[in-house]
Amino acid sequence: KVERNYCKNINVYEGDSSLIEGKKYDIILANINRNILLNHLKKYSSCLNNNGMLFISGFYQEDIPILEEACKKYMLKLDEKLERNNWVSLKFIY
Repeated sequence: KVERNYCKNINVYEGDSSLIEGKKYDIILANINRNILLNHLKKYSSCLNNNGMLFISGFYQEDIPILEEACKKYMLKLDEKLERNNWVSLKFIY
């Protein structure tokens, strides 16, 4: 959809967080399971610009407290939560 809408300045990567290392972004989206998200939070936060947004999804409602607590360690503040059929997406601000 990025190309079809002639969007510029949007990079889409499929892979792990090593693909974004050393770069800065306004928005990072990560849709993967809780344990992998937990392992990559430090890198995500280090790649966000000030006031950048991290959207994470691919986990269950019962994972929210674990992920929220881990995000606090990296200065990520929970801003919004979406939920459907026990699946959750969270938005954090850096």
